[in-house]
Amino acid sequence: MKRKWMFRILVAICISTLLLWWASSTISVDQHRVSPSEDYSLRRLTQQLNSLSSYLPIDDVTRKFKKSLQNISCNLNFDKVKYDPDAKLNVSGLILRQGYQVEEYTVPTKDGFLLGLQRIPHGRSNINLSGSQQVVFLQHGLGGSAANWVENMANESLGFLLADAGFDVWLGNVRGTTYSLKHRRLKQTDKEFWNWSWDAMALYDLPAMINYVLDVSHQKNLFYVGHSQGTLIAFAALSQNKDLNKKVKMFFALAPVAAMSNITSPIRYFADYHLVKPFMDALSMLHIYSFFPDVKLSHTLTTSVCANDKSAMLCHSVYFIIAGYDCKHMNHSRFQVYSSNSPSTTSLYNLNHLSQMVLSGELSMYDYGILGNFYHYRQTKPPNYDLENIQTPVALFWGGNDMLADPTDVKKLRSKLKNIAFDSYIKQYNHLDFIWSMDAADVVYKDILTIMKKY
Repeated sequence: MKRKWMFRILVAICISTLLLWWASSTISVDQHRVSPSEDYSLRRLTQQLNSLSSYLPIDDVTRKFKKSLQNISCNLNFDKVKYDPDAKLNVSGLILRQGYQVEEYTVPTKDGFLLGLQRIPHGRSNINLSGSQQVVFLQHGLGGSAANWVENMANESLGFLLADAGFDVWLGNVRGTTYSLKHRRLKQTDKEFWNWSWDAMALYDLPAMINYVLDVSHQKNLFYVGHSQGTLIAFAALSQNKDLNKKVKMFFALAPVAAMSNITSPIRYFADYHLVKPFMDALSMLHIYSFFPDVKLSHTLTTSVCANDKSAMLCHSVYFIIAGYDCKHMNHSRFQVYSSNSPSTTSLYNLNHLSQMVLSGELSMYDYGILGNFYHYRQTKPPNYDLENIQTPVALFWGGNDMLADPTDVKKLRSKLKNIAFDSYIKQYNHLDFIWSMDAADVVYKDILTIMKKY
């Protein structure tokens, strides 16, 4: 199976490269305009790929990219990089390694997905608790998994700190990620298996997981902590689901995402120059419908790149370029553990939906085009999620060095929320510091625990 996926990816890269080379000398931009009816045809795909070399302003992209690289100020010593055995552990293994008990559950959604949940029922010392704890639900971001909350040491990871503080801790995994790759009737190789974006996570996954957790724990409500996409789906779900507002007593939003028009990460170029759709079409022709389809790929990169003296800095730089630069707070000694668990899988539709958010600047449902929107929504444009409908108190934690949850976008989000219970701006934090920083326990998690204990 692994060789099959790797071969398909290699073929996709080769085809795209040949088409771009051929187009650079034979096809002009004006020839690339075709009717919407040909959107999924081979002709349309070929023209889209061919046009990239002529309308993509390479010089402008290069200039902006070099400007962003000037922020790198890491002076790290990678001369003696050693393989970290924790890099081979999954989320349950990481929890057990630190001396905590772990339980695993499977949650069905209304549309047939089977989601994996992990639970830390108590801390290392408070093992006599019997259903009296308050419940905390932790939801990872795009490309992440439940492992994000337990990848550092026990005194640095939010999942462990909450358990030791007496909370019943649950770790969620949305569809398509490492621990949620099963469906009642579909296989991973089926196109329909990947026919969804974060809309479905907000509509199906989040309510299913929260309802299941409350049912098992015999509680009426819980605390919700989300990071990145984990905040996005919560904003969307809470804006439409009144019942969910009653079940979430407080929503802690780390690196909150609800608007993306001002992101400064280089990945925005995929949206600005409309590259996501051609990329989707190219992979779909090869029957590839997900991004990072092989979950073992991260482990391979960890052993071959991140644990190698000569290439370890490259591994670190990829994360910094995407999420923002903050070498000071990153726990570099655990980087192999991070890279072995991230990125996790997601659908190409999900990436396209995020790209649409960058271009529109709105928190809207998936845009299927005029005809598709009319079929799905009975209107020509996708409906917006109304943040003013959210009744749950929200605690915001955002960073000034975040290239994905840009401060300008967070300010726009704040203006639409009616019930902000806490607002913390950490100037030096980037997008990933909220889950991986060595001092997050003092800068972020301390406030979270204090607020939870008051409620």
